[in-house]
Amino acid sequence: MGRLLRTAVFDLPAPELFLFLRDTVLVRGLVLSGIRFSVVTGENGRSVLKAEGESQLLEQLETTLRKRRAVGQAWLLPDLSS
Repeated sequence: MGRLLRTAVFDLPAPELFLFLRDTVLVRGLVLSGIRFSVVTGENGRSVLKAEGESQLLEQLETTLRKRRAVGQAWLLPDLSS
């Protein structure tokens, strides 16, 4: 049986989306863990980050983005070892 994938859309401010995409270590780690990314136009006409992957990985991504925002954009790497 295949893995159950879920899609999440993150409507990040433009500077935050830019910095996320420039963090090649983080993006590479997430891609290698099984998350696929794309930047699409959201309902409001802004670019948004669309991610597809297992629920647990998307939750880790959401937590990472929330933590970064909470500490003033200090880029934290998620724990992808599990």
